[in-house]
Formats: sequence, structure tokens, C-alpha cells
Amino acid sequence: GARAATERGSVARMAQTSGSGRTPSPDQAGSAALLAAVAVLTQRDRRPPTCKELMAALGLRSRRQFYRTLEPLVASGEVRRLQGSRGLILTDSQASEVDARMGE
Repeated sequence: GARAATERGSVARMAQTSGSGRTPSPDQAGSAALLAAVAVLTQRDRRPPTCKELMAALGLRSRRQFYRTLEPLVASGEVRRLQGSRGLILTDSQASEVDARMGE
């Protein structure tokens, strides 16, 4: 509902913030949006989000698309995946970068 729309707006604004000033590719935009969503939801709820919460915040209905975006971030070490339903967390370097973007 309204809460999900507000979250999508917050996530979209963060994903658009880019230090390079270039327009990101669709893959980069999806990755940036996912990283932003993890940061926004973790800060708001004071705990890591579930995949279902992230999908809602990103406006995704396809689990396949969600995991296609997530897996490269896990493989590159930008996101850590722990056991449990709330096991997605930003690595320290990504958390610092997202914090810096949120402060702009």
C-alpha cells in the first residue's frame, strides 16, 4: 500500500544518487536499488529485511529477477547472506558508501 510506495520512492532516490554522474545500466540500477533497499529497510526496522520485504520495496513480483540481482552482489562481497530469513546484510564497505549517499 502507501508504505510500500513510500519505500519505493526512498529506494529510487538513493539508487539514482551516483558519485560518477553517469546514467547507470539497468543491471547497475537494479544493484544500486537493492543495496539502497537493504540500507533503508535495515535502518527503518533496526533489523535486516526479508527477501519478501525487499521485493515489495523494489516493486518486484518475480523472485527470479530478485535473485538475479542479488547473486552478483553476494558473489562480489557487497552483500553478505547469512542463515535465516533476515540474513541479507551490507558489508562494511557497502554500508559506509550507502551511509555517505544518504547524507547527500
